[in-house]
Formats: sequence, structure tokens, C-alpha cells
Amino acid sequence: MKNPKTLGALQIIGAALLWGTLGLFGRTLNALGVPATSIVTIRIIVAFFGLALFWILVKKKIPKINLKDIPLLLTYTLTSIVAYNFLYFSAISLIPIALAAILLYLSPIFVLLFSALLLKERITIPKILFALVIFVGIGMVFNIKNDNQFNTLGLVYGIGAGITFALYSVLGKRLMEKNETLDVVTYSFGLGGLGLFILSLLRSEINFIYPIQTWTLLVILGLVPTLLAFILYNSGLRKIKASEASILSTLEPITAAILGSIFLSETLMPPQILGVFIVIIGIILSNIRSNK
Repeated sequence: MKNPKTLGALQIIGAALLWGTLGLFGRTLNALGVPATSIVTIRIIVAFFGLALFWILVKKKIPKINLKDIPLLLTYTLTSIVAYNFLYFSAISLIPIALAAILLYLSPIFVLLFSALLLKERITIPKILFALVIFVGIGMVFNIKNDNQFNTLGLVYGIGAGITFALYSVLGKRLMEKNETLDVVTYSFGLGGLGLFILSLLRSEINFIYPIQTWTLLVILGLVPTLLAFILYNSGLRKIKASEASILSTLEPITAAILGSIFLSETLMPPQILGVFIVIIGIILSNIRSNK
């Protein structure tokens, strides 16, 4: 493809669509008796081992990271892999999933701020407007109602998930400037999987004894909507701005809502359908403007 920005946008969209299937995997695995903490930890570990086999059998070498970027890699892993997963799934356990998703997708607003501070990207009025329009559209899709299930700690976890998810784009962009995508993903998954495993052990919430059918789903989860999605997203980050990538990634909850409607009989009401169109239009307009 001649236009690298268009390719980068398509890679980000591909990652968002794959991430949008996580809800289906999570719901199915929960029904099979796999707790959320185990799902998160195992999917990162499976992704890491998939990459490790690739390096051993295909590349036949050890991935490299610029030594000066190791502190940044550790920060990236702790915030965007370990902390993000812990905060988001903790939020889901305390507040409605819809509210947790909305708080998570405050991330484009945080990305605008972090990108200006760390990447020196300009905050423009159109970027702010597109982020707000998309956020409103996502709110309409999830159609949140106050059902007295909210609590302060859950809200804090949800906002924290949005911040750490934003850092994934910003810190990832910095890492991709001097390092290859696969190298960064390999080390972040290895360290992140180790961190999540230790956290799960401390919380006594990890289990590896499951039937073959369950493990098949876990392996697919680790290799496709986890490993492949992260590779696509990080590859896209090399070609477009972090703020643009975060806006495109908001297709994830829209995809989740549509898949839930198709496969889980979660009916989309007219306001939710309108919200889907608002998000898609906002993403298209923001991408057209950035390509210009």
C-alpha cells in the first residue's frame, strides 16, 4: 500500500476489531468456569509463548531492545499490560460492565494530553471534538442506567484503566521509534505475563487445570485477539500519531456491542444503533482530516 498512514489506520482498525471479540471469549470462558484473572493471565502467557516459538523456529535469534529504552519498556509493561489488565477487570467486578467500558474509553482524551506532553503532538480543536463526539456515541451504545451498582473504588479502577490504556498508545509510540514491533511485543508480553502471574498468585486467583476444549479457546484467545491484535496495533503506531490511533481503537466497544447483539441476543435499541453510527462517522471524519 502506497500510503503508510492509510496502512497504519487499517492495522489499528484490524486490532480494534479483534479486541472487540474479547467479550465473546470472556463470556464463553466464564461460562466454562474460568475466572477473569485466569483469562487475563493465561492469554498474555500464551501470546508470549507463541512469540517465543516464532523467534526460535523462524527468526532463530533473540529479540533486541535498545538498552537505553529498557526503563521505558519496564514502565510500558507495568502500566499498559499489568496495571491496565488488573484495573479493568477489577472495575468490571465492582461496577456494571457498560460503565467500565465507558471509563476505559475516556482513553482518547487522556491520549491527547499525554501525546502533547510526551510526544509533542499538537492538541487541536478538531481532535478534541472528534474525541468527545466518539465518547458520546459510545455512551449511547452502552446505554448506561444508574442501577445502584456503582461504588467509588470501582469508578477509580475504571478511570485508572482508561489512563493506563492511554499510556499504551503513548509509551508504545515512543518505543516503536527505535525498536522493532515484534521485539517490543515479545518483551512486554514476557514481563507482563510474569507480572500478572505473580499478581494472580498473591491474590490466589490463578488456575491452569481445564479441559482440552477450554484450553483450545484460551490458546485461540492468546494467539488471535491478543497476540495478532497487539502486533497490528503496534505496527500501526509506527505509521500514525498516537492520538489518531486511540480514536480509531474506539471501534473495539462498537464491535463488542454488535457481536453481543448477534451472538448473545443482546438487542440493540434505536439510541444504541444511532450511537454506533456516531462513533463510526466520528472515526471516518477524524481519519480523513489526519490523512489530509
